[in-house]
Formats: sequence, C-alpha cells, structure tokens
Amino acid sequence: MLTTDKFIRSYTPFFEANAVPFQFAQVLKNSLVVLDEFDSTKERLLEKSIDDALKVKVDLLNLFKAIYRNLHKIADLPSELQEIMTEEQSVEFNRLETRSDTLLSRFGLNYLYKTLDRNETENFLIHAPQRTLISSGKNWHSHFNEQTNSVDLGVEMKDDLKFQPMLYQVVSFIRQFTKFVIYCGRKYQNKRAQNADYHQDSINLREACYSIYDAWTFEPNQINVLLSLGLDGKPNHQHNNKKSIPKSEHRFQDYGLSLFSFTNAERHDLRTDINASFFAITPEHYLLDILDKVNVLGLSATADVPSVLDNYDLGYLHEKLGKSFMDGRQYLTEATQAEFNYDARYTENGIEVVAQVVSRVLHFKEMLKKFISDQEIKQHESLIEQLENELQKVVNKIKVADDRDTFKQQNYFKERYFNLFSSFIAFLTDQNLTSFLGLQTLLPKHNNPTMSFEFVTQTFTALCEILAIPEPKRPQLRIIAKFKKQDAISEEVESALELPSQSETRVYLLSAYKALGIGQNLQHRLGDFEKNRVRSIRISDSDFKDSRNETVDLAGMYLGEITNVLSNGEHFELNHDGIKLLTELEYLIDDNELEYSEMQNQFHFLEDQTRHYRKPKNLRSVAASHLGMIIQALGRMNRTFNKMPKITILVASQIVKNLNTVGMNADLLSPEVKKVLACGKNTEDQKQYEDTHNLAQKQSLTAYTLRDLHRLLGGLQSIKTVSAEYQNLREYFLQYPTIDGKKLAKQQNITSAGCLQYLPNASRVTHYSTLCKNEKTGYFTFPGNIDVSASSSGLETMLKFPGLKQEFNRLGYATSWQQEDYILNPVQFINMYLGVLGEAAGKYIFEKVWDEKLMTFQQIENNELFDFKTNHHVAIDFKNWREPHMASLDKERRHIIDKLDHLRENTNEEWRVAVINIISTKDVKPVETHDHKILEVSALIGNDGQLVLSDAEKIEVGRFLIEN
Repeated sequence: MLTTDKFIRSYTPFFEANAVPFQFAQVLKNSLVVLDEFDSTKERLLEKSIDDALKVKVDLLNLFKAIYRNLHKIADLPSELQEIMTEEQSVEFNRLETRSDTLLSRFGLNYLYKTLDRNETENFLIHAPQRTLISSGKNWHSHFNEQTNSVDLGVEMKDDLKFQPMLYQVVSFIRQFTKFVIYCGRKYQNKRAQNADYHQDSINLREACYSIYDAWTFEPNQINVLLSLGLDGKPNHQHNNKKSIPKSEHRFQDYGLSLFSFTNAERHDLRTDINASFFAITPEHYLLDILDKVNVLGLSATADVPSVLDNYDLGYLHEKLGKSFMDGRQYLTEATQAEFNYDARYTENGIEVVAQVVSRVLHFKEMLKKFISDQEIKQHESLIEQLENELQKVVNKIKVADDRDTFKQQNYFKERYFNLFSSFIAFLTDQNLTSFLGLQTLLPKHNNPTMSFEFVTQTFTALCEILAIPEPKRPQLRIIAKFKKQDAISEEVESALELPSQSETRVYLLSAYKALGIGQNLQHRLGDFEKNRVRSIRISDSDFKDSRNETVDLAGMYLGEITNVLSNGEHFELNHDGIKLLTELEYLIDDNELEYSEMQNQFHFLEDQTRHYRKPKNLRSVAASHLGMIIQALGRMNRTFNKMPKITILVASQIVKNLNTVGMNADLLSPEVKKVLACGKNTEDQKQYEDTHNLAQKQSLTAYTLRDLHRLLGGLQSIKTVSAEYQNLREYFLQYPTIDGKKLAKQQNITSAGCLQYLPNASRVTHYSTLCKNEKTGYFTFPGNIDVSASSSGLETMLKFPGLKQEFNRLGYATSWQQEDYILNPVQFINMYLGVLGEAAGKYIFEKVWDEKLMTFQQIENNELFDFKTNHHVAIDFKNWREPHMASLDKERRHIIDKLDHLRENTNEEWRVAVINIISTKDVKPVETHDHKILEVSALIGNDGQLVLSDAEKIEVGRFLIEN
C-alpha cells in the first residue's frame, strides 16, 4: 500500500477518477492490514499530509461566504437533505446559522479585504495550538475603510476588526460546519443504504459528504479543503470512549495547523487572497481511521521505540485505543521467543560481540600509530603527509559566516573523517572481517567537502598501501548511494556482497543509515572463503533446508554519527521543509518534551530569521530515534545462522554520547545493541527526560486550561450551553480541588467544556508552589512564590465561620484537600476556584449576617458581571483577595463602573453594587465611592473566621442594601 503511494499520487487525475482512498475501500471490510517496518510508515504518511496541506488551498473569506450563503438557502436543497438538517439536527443547524451571522457582522466579512502594501506576497501566518507564528514578527491588523468601502489589512493600523482573532474564529466555525456535514453525511449514507433501489450501489461516508457539499454548489477545491478538515483520515469515533484514566493533552492531534498566506494579483486587484490550507490529518489519525474498520498488525524491530519523530505517537494511540492497543510479544510461542534469544545462542556457540568507541584523533600519524610501527610510518611519510595536506584542502572549503564557527566546523568534519578512516583501518587489519558495513548520516558525495567521495576513496586505497595488506586480493570499498534508484542500489549491494563468496575478497560497504541501515537484507552466500571461519547458531529443531544455513551475516559494522533527526530551522518558510519542522516541534510539545520557555524560543527562531537557529537539546525522542536507528542498523547483522566467532562493532563517540535505553526494556535488545549501549555512561539521562516531561506537562496543562477558559468566557454572555458548562465547572472544582483519576476520567468523558486539566499528583500532596511568568499566556513554572493549597485559598479560614462547614458538606463541596491522584492546576486555582469559593462562602455569610436572600442574574447577557443581586437593585460582588491584593484600586474601581454601566444598559434600570472581600487581617471601615453607587467592604471575617465588622458597620452595609 505505502510503497505505491508515491506512484499513485504522481498520477492524480487518473486515480481520482478511477479509485477510492484506501481507508474508504470496500476491500477493508473484515480484513487484517499488515504494516511491515511499522514505524517507518509514519514518515510516508506525514510526507503525504504535508504535501496535501500545501497543495489544497482555498481563499478563506470566499469559503466562509459560500458556507454563509448555503446555510441561508437551505430551501434549495433536496427535501431528504433538508429533513436531516432542519429536523434531526435543527439545534446545531440553527446554531451554525446564528454563528455565521455574528461572524459576518463582527468582522466585516461581507467586504473585500486588501493589504495596504500591494507588493505584499511573502508574509504568512500559522495558527499552531499554542500560538500564532507570523513571518514578519508583527501582528496583522484589519480596519474598515469607509472611503473605499473595504477592509484594509496590514501591520501599522488600528485593529478594530481584530484580524488574527477573526482567522481563528472563522476556522473554528468552519471546523464545526464540517462536523455538522459529517453527521448529515452518515444519516444520508444510512438512508440511502436502506433504499432497496440502491442496495447494490452503496456509497461510503466520503462520497456522502461530497454529495452534500456538491448539492450546495461548493467549488471542487472548497470541497477538498472541507473534506481534509473534517473527514479524510480522521477517525470517525473513539475506540475507547469510556476511559478509566484521565486524558492527556494532544492539541496538535486535535487541531493540527492552520496555514495562511496572502496573494495580490492583477486579476483580483481590489482584494487580497487570504489563502488557507490545513494540516489536519496526522499519521496517527490515518491509522486510527483504518482501525475503525479493520485490525492492524505492525511489524518492526523498533515498533515500540518511544520517539514521536521517527515513530507514531504511541502514547496517543494507546490512549485512543485502550485495551485494543496490544503488545504482540505476549502472543509469541516459546519456540519463537527462543529464536529471538540471541544472548543464549551466542553464549552456547562461542560468539563474542566486541563494541568499542573510536578514539578521537585529528591527524593521520596519530591514527596510524596504534596499528603500525614508527619505522613503517616513516617509510610512508610522504604518502601520509600527502593525505594530511589533501584533507586540510578539503575541509578548508567548508565556510560559515563567523570565522570562529568556521574553524569549529572544519575540525568537526575532520573528526568525522578520521572516525571513518579508523574504521577502515580496523577492517583492513582484521582478516576475519570478511564483510563490513559502515553507516553514517553523511554519505560521501562528489565535490562535497563535508564528506568527499573522491577523498574517501583515495584514503581507502592509500591505507591499503600503508598497512601493506598481505592478501592476494586487496579488500574493496563499495559506496552505496541512497540517492540512486532502488533497483540500482539493490544491484550494487548484491554485487558487493558477492565478493567474499565468489572472489574471496573482503568488502567494506559504506552507506547511509536510511539507505542500508533499515529494512535491507545484507547477508550473503556462504562460500569456501568463509566456511571454515564461521560458527553456526542454528536452533536444534530448525529445518536443515532453511536458507539461513547457506548464508552468512556481516562480520562487523561501523556506526558513524547520526545527525538531523530534527529538521533545521534556518530559512524557515511556508513550504514542505518548514511545515515538516513545525510538525516535529508540535509532536515534541504534545509529548511534553519541550518546556514552555524552550517552546517559545523555537517559535521565536522561526519568526525571526535574523537569529541563528538552535535546535532544542536533550530530547527523549531524539535519543530514542538514535537508539532506533542503531537497533535497525545492527539488525542487519542478524539474518542468518552463520556468524564470525568475533563480531566487531566500532562506534563514533557522538553516538554513545547521545545513546541510552530511553526507558525501553534492555533485556529485549540484541547482544550487539547491548554492547553498544554499554559503551556509554548516560545513566542520568532518563531522570532528566522524566523531569522535563513532568515540568512541561504541568506547564502545558495549565496553559491549555487558560485557552479553554478564554473560549468559555467568549460565549458566557451569549451561548446558554457555554454559560451552563462554565458554572458546572466552577462548582465541580469546589467539590474536587483534588480528585481520584477514575472520577476525573469519567467527568472528562461527559463534558466537552475543557478546563479539566488537573495536574498529575504522583506524590499525592495537598499543596504545591508555582510562579506566574506570563499571566496572559498561562505560563507558570514550578516551584515558585504562589502557594496552591486549601490554606492559601482561604478555605480553612472560611470554614471557621459558624455553620459554613455544615453548609459545604450539605452542598457536597470539599471542606479539605485530600491526598489524591490529581490536583488543581494554577489557572484552575487562581482563575476559577478562588472566585467560586469566595462566592459560595460569601453568600452564606452575607445571608446569615444581613438576613437578605441573594439571587443570581437570570439573563445570559448579565453573566459574570456580578455574582448576585438583591431585591433592591443592588449587585453583590464577592472577592476572595488575600492580603496584599496586588491589583490597582483605581483600576478595579474603573472595571466595576464599566460593569455597572453594562448592567444598566442590559436592564434599563439603575443599579448599585457592594464589593465585598471575604477575609482580611485588617479592620477597615466600609467605604462608599462613585456617588454612593459602590460600597467597598474590605473584609467580612478575620483569620479566626469571625466577623470583623462592628455593629455600626453592619448597619451601614444594611442601609446601603435597602436605600434607593
């Protein structure tokens, strides 16, 4: 399937007319899909999704207008579609219609948008789940121009039409619209299938949705974009709807990327195309979509390597699939498991594995001293000096902007040359290394100073002469280039591996990890040249006719440095390479491998191309990718029953520096991999990964809560369901400031409001500290100077007030913070819990002291202006401020006055407000301000839970509550 993918996409018109996408094909029904080299399939799917995202574009505003028109002309649709939309889905349809009206008027979407700079064609915006990336580094603004009767677009103007929020809200609306069409598409598909006339001609969901879009007369490219957002490759349902563990945050998987670029052209001189495309289908989504229909068996030696860069996000798949995500090892027979036990087979048959790190050298003499005498070096001094001079000439061609960096780069590549040449010497001086594989990320190329094909081959020949190899047939170097066609590579490999058996000539194959290090069979026929040297590790009950008896494995391997696991951010653009890097960063963020500060640094690098790009360091996925490539590479040595008694593995120093088990079970790894791992000393890396993961997870959960909260607040005064969700959440936090994992998972399963990102609490503490680094973005770090606890919230003090603890028990609110699996995050605590706690306690205390019943505002437009009201047009606003209160008093008063003005406008009635703080250590007299319309009460109770107001002050407050 995946090997033909590129061919199919090269002939799109033919296949679009004569084929259906794989995931919608009838052949999938009741099938088993086997994915060989399972983890490698991700790269193919990712490349396809990136290509599709860049290829399938649409003008965003024209698409919105098309949706708007179609929602308002539903009467033109066939009656069967009208019935589905306006009867079975009337609530959602009406909501979409109303939302489209709001967006049209709020952002002036019925007008043409035009950039002020008519030559503006290079800039782009990318909406990522965490923030918006802007190529210019400056926010884009939109302003209605009455003179031109159009919307001006640029960076130096008022932003009264809120351009960037417009993009976000319009895309969000379009996503909701596609979900609505998918629902209608399923209904239409089912109804059509029930019709006997169509029994032999059923349609799939994609065709059903396409038919609906087509009936609405959307343009083909608009339909393709809508399908890419809401259908193609997206799983149609959850595999594990009722999870027993709380969900993690995978915002990239949920929302993908929205890509916007601006195009001006003479053919549309009065407007600017705001081109939109979407990266919405991750490889994980594609896999889950297939799993909706069939079972998938993934086969690979590195299927469980925990890298989100070179493997699927296994954590995300596990979360989605639950018990359906199975480890196949448990189903292997004892005989199969015994065959995989290479440790026992090697020990039993006397096979020794030796792995050693290549010593760091920067001169040929220094390298050769370990293998030949000083006299022999002197004998070949002229040739050695020639090699030295030639290498210096080669590396001198390597230049970078800074001279100091140039020197570093030249020495760096020098070291890589000498690592490779050291492996040449080890191969040439060991007669039992009959076949040897050298792997690097850098492949020798013609006229390339970083790894020169000419100089590498010249050096191999020279070393044969210097070392005076005493064989009648001199060993050969064969360089296998990955940029050649696959057939040509196979022929070259076959020809090279015939040398030991047919010509009794030892051979060194030099290639790249991704060319020969994955999925290649590099065994060769066992001939007389090697027959007396090898030992068999054949299992006793294996078939004598097994071809593995007639072939022999590689005798040794050189593992050169692995680079560029993570893409480079230099010259970031809205192209394939740019989106590839951005998806990699998003995968790392989803996997909690980037702390918030590092995430922001990476985004700043991409926006500001004047800064030198620096890749993030100490990433678990990069280390896991290194390990995965090593496992795959060394797996080329385990293809037969015949082994050399001594298997030699040479390792570049950079390999062991970055290599560790990344939490994998080392017992399941091959003897070769274990020996390579033993060369390193990275015992601290796993703890560092865990520490980074824990901090990044806390930071992302907290920041995403703030994003969810902003979304709720945006609909609080206009959408009843949002208002109800918000109030339910606040009450839930009162009930569960700490919470059991199963209970939290259950709540997450039944609510779509978000904001339920409690922090994992493995230590089961009831308090922690945090530091707010950026209030606007929800950036917190841990620990810090803010205490999150029952004590700091004021709960313990409030419950000292007579009767309040009993009232909280009656309402089901927590009266203490228990040791549980999860605890409120800083945004939940500061932005929601403190406020609702103050309201709940304040209401009880107020009603007890003044015997005045408090009521909530029923009109949705008055939500969250103030907490409660009395029958005398007095609004009550409780505050849970702890001393010292940092907010500016004047600023708070202005805010309250603004809210009073809104309340008056909404009700056409005059109002006053009492602003009452719950706890204080000071005894301050109530103060009336703003023409006696605001009463400020700095405290109701002290730290002992008792009232701090005198009888006279209580009377003064009471008088304010009833006077007109």
